Amino acid sequence: SKCTGNSSRKHSNPNDSRISTLFLLKMGVKTVSTCLCTYLNMAMNNTGSTIKLFETAEEWVGFGFGSRLLQAVEEYFYRTFNEIGTKSEFPRVKFSVCYVTSVDACECFKKRGFKEWDGMGEELGKYITYDEDHAQGGALP
Repeated sequence: SKCTGNSSRKHSNPNDSRISTLFLLKMGVKTVSTCLCTYLNMAMNNTGSTIKLFETAEEWVGFGFGSRLLQAVEEYFYRTFNEIGTKSEFPRVKFSVCYVTSVDACECFKKRGFKEWDGMGEELGKYITYDEDHAQGGALP
């Protein structure tokens, strides 16, 4: 399996929700799981990495591929924000998922540390924070 990311910056406004990154988890040439992220959560009116779409092909559900992709996406954003100065300038970076429409999906995100931000289970989020252990090669917080 392989995780790839592709960014689309067609617009110059950094607060434009159309700026996005598409992550794909593939088995050979087949796409098993996808994750589309933007950098503005319009529903909660906040900036930060935001999962707008996350899905796993039906025949691959239950094998852990969605969890693996979510972990890879989280690590990507952790490294990205750490490299641009998270430690000194921004102690916390918001990472959210919007429009969660399934109880199972909500529970899956909660297992990865996301909390309800809207009280209805549709908007979930957490903070990506810098820690010395991760900088030394340890696991994500």
